[in-house]
Order: sequence, then C-alpha cells, then structure tokens
Amino acid sequence: MRHIKILGVALVTIFVLGMTATSALALPDISLLPKEAFPLDLHFADNSKTPTALEDSFGDLLTGKGIEIALELTALGALGSFTVDALNVKDVEIVEECHTSGNEAGTVLVTGEWHLVPITTTPLLNGIAFLLKNLVLMTCGIDKIDVKGCALAKTTATETKDLTGVPIELGSNGKGQALQREYLNDVPVNVKCILEDEIVGTKKPLEAALVVAEGKAIELVPIAGKAEMFFITGL
Repeated sequence: MRHIKILGVALVTIFVLGMTATSALALPDISLLPKEAFPLDLHFADNSKTPTALEDSFGDLLTGKGIEIALELTALGALGSFTVDALNVKDVEIVEECHTSGNEAGTVLVTGEWHLVPITTTPLLNGIAFLLKNLVLMTCGIDKIDVKGCALAKTTATETKDLTGVPIELGSNGKGQALQREYLNDVPVNVKCILEDEIVGTKKPLEAALVVAEGKAIELVPIAGKAEMFFITGL
C-alpha cells in the first residue's frame, strides 16, 4: 500500500510539473523571409502633420505636431532599439516650446528598447512595448519636466501573412491613462507598462499617456534597401 501511495504522489507531481511546463506562454516574435537579412528597420515620418500629446490626470501637459519613429531589430528574438523625435512640442500651461538636451527648441528626443508582446490571449491582442532606457528630461521655458517608464502600443498585425508594415495605436482614456497599460510575459503574468511625468521640483509624479494621431492607427514600414518583408510567429 505504501508503494502505491508513493507512486500516486509521484504521478501527481509529474502531472503538476507537466502542467507548469506547458502553461508557459509562447511570446510573439518577428522573423524575416528567407531572402531577407537583418537588420529590420521600421519607420514612420509625417512631415510635421501628426498631432501628439502627453496627458496626465490634469489633462494635456504637452502637445506637439509631427513625429518620427524608428525601430531597429538586429537579430531574431532580440530586443530592438528605438528613437522617437516629437516635433513642435509645447508646454500647454506656460505656452513655451520644449526640448531635450542637444536638440533645437520644440524637438523632444526619446530613445529606448522595444519588443513585441501579447496584451491578451482571449481575445488575441498584441502590442509593442516601448521601454525608456533613461529618464527623459525636457526644458520648457523655466520649467523642467521628466518622463520615465514604458508606453504600450496596440497592433493589429497577425501571423497569417507576410507583412510590409506594422500598424500601431497609442491612445488614452482622456484621463491621463493609456488605453493599454499591461502586457503578458512568458510565465504568463501581467507586467505593467506605464509612463510617469513630473514637473521637476514638485515631487509629484503622475501617471501619463502618450497619444499619437489622436489615438488613430499609424503604420511603421521598412526602410527601403534593407529587410522589406517579415512575418510574426507565436501569436
């Protein structure tokens, strides 16, 4: 009887371990067609037309017009790097142009890492997480504003076809919260992806949301002359 009990415990343990091993979530990834080679550079630029805003619970903190987004991926499965140039950026309250160090008035440069992530599995929804590597410090007249954290864009790209672009959406609920604030890792558990802004000296950080094109979709497309077609796996 003792041997039967031990066997029973062993079988239960194997079953539980098996369930744990298979419950991990396969994360989406970007692959290239056989004729293509890394790096993959995805790009959006609009000749200073697209409206942008940084919102928090008090409303629009900063507004701009024009944005350039560049995403680079150098290898399969690796984190990519990104740069975002927001143009004609102004502090709404004091009506002063803002800039980051080394940039001209009105230009805010943001850099960091990006990766493709699942937001939900039922229904299936994926996104691109933009992870700021460093604190973004902006000078707006006599004010200084810092931004840190993570922004999550929704994408409708699927794995059913070869792609020549990735549509993304960055919107808010109108109360300073991004529409997408969490994604799933491979455990899977929810990981927060939230921006914070703070007027330097106030010691009052607030949750913030980056809004591009009033929350409508924009499309990142490959730069000509490099990898031009790709597909997504693991969705």
